[in-house]
Amino acid sequence: MIMHNLRQGQTIFEVLVGLTLIMLFLTGIVTIELIALKNTNYAKNKSLATTYASEQLERIRVARDTIGLSNLYELYCSGPNGCYIDDNLTPFPNKSPATTPYVQQVLFSVSADCPTPPSIPNSESYKVTATSSWAGTATDITPAPEVSVSSCMSDWR
Repeated sequence: MIMHNLRQGQTIFEVLVGLTLIMLFLTGIVTIELIALKNTNYAKNKSLATTYASEQLERIRVARDTIGLSNLYELYCSGPNGCYIDDNLTPFPNKSPATTPYVQQVLFSVSADCPTPPSIPNSESYKVTATSSWAGTATDITPAPEVSVSSCMSDWR
């Protein structure tokens, strides 16, 4: 006696389960790609912001050598928003304009971490912090979209 298998192929339920599993798998891959893309963009912005903050410290060093650190602080950087030095080495008594994608700001402070060098009489020592931030919201990026670079500076002349 020959028995015939009446069940040939898949039922609609099996097909739906298979398609659902494929859709979940593809959704997971797309989600991982989107997170990786956001992280890559954050890393690029952080790298550029670090470069811009370091450039601000270098510009402060040039201004220190030309007009003096105390004069730079008193004339431009003593306000609550600090200062900004543009590409032409011109200091401005505020942070960088909002038209740029990265907002740059330099703040001076007197810190115990930066003692006055004993070999230079009557000099003042400042902790100079250059901050560079870029557009982003708290829900968009987990770490703050900001980079700060600090250095101790004094009038060496």
